Amino acid sequence: MLNLAVNARDAMPNGGRLIVTTENAMIDESYSAQNPGVQPGEYIKLSVADTGEGMKPDVVARAFDPFFTTKPMGKGTGLGLSQVHGFVKQSNGHIKIYSEPGLGTNISILFPRFLGAAGANSRSDDAELPLGKPEEMMLVVDDDPTALKLTALAARELGYTVQEAGGGAAAIGVLRAHPEVALLVTDVVMPEMDGAQLTREAVFRRHDLKVLYMTGFPRAMLLGQNIQIENVLTKPFTLRQFAQTVRKILDSPIKGTRR
Repeated sequence: MLNLAVNARDAMPNGGRLIVTTENAMIDESYSAQNPGVQPGEYIKLSVADTGEGMKPDVVARAFDPFFTTKPMGKGTGLGLSQVHGFVKQSNGHIKIYSEPGLGTNISILFPRFLGAAGANSRSDDAELPLGKPEEMMLVVDDDPTALKLTALAARELGYTVQEAGGGAAAIGVLRAHPEVALLVTDVVMPEMDGAQLTREAVFRRHDLKVLYMTGFPRAMLLGQNIQIENVLTKPFTLRQFAQTVRKILDSPIKGTRR
């Protein structure tokens, strides 16, 4: 915690917000397959987020390397994150960095939940997934091609008809061409037009459109951004969480415009 907090402080030389959150998390086979070494089961998720400078993808890729640092000479050894990474792995956990240059960084750690000496980390959940119908159309928007592909694939597996867009402008074009879209599923942080801006533009044209947001940042960082917090899924999320949230939003009454 100290190493993560110090890194967050150094990323905010002009001040900012440091947000620490904890929550229960469930990892399914799908996420496990995409992240080798992570076993399906119950975890405790610890997130340390800041509103600082953020990191570019090449920096994120090397952030856990021993002695790697972007700080000036004499401002750190470059061992902080590598030590955190080592501790998490020794604990059979999982650590992931979500960062956007100029907006901030969130480091999420998953620790296996202790269920007692006789308990097992995984649990079976035989409840059926809430499914969609082909006539229910969803528009998935994400500037990350991999995240876009995986979310759209999950939605199709659940039975929905899916349209895809790699950004806000493209999404508006899809909405014009497909007035039958019932649900907009959008990433929050995107270049040029973010999720909140896209929602305002979309709902101005389609007052009956429902919205689900996705983000790698804690929900607390979204307060004050004119986003319905109850309609936010934090990454990573499981297929079950996605299915349940989508169904809840689609089955809920329209609460008026979100302008």
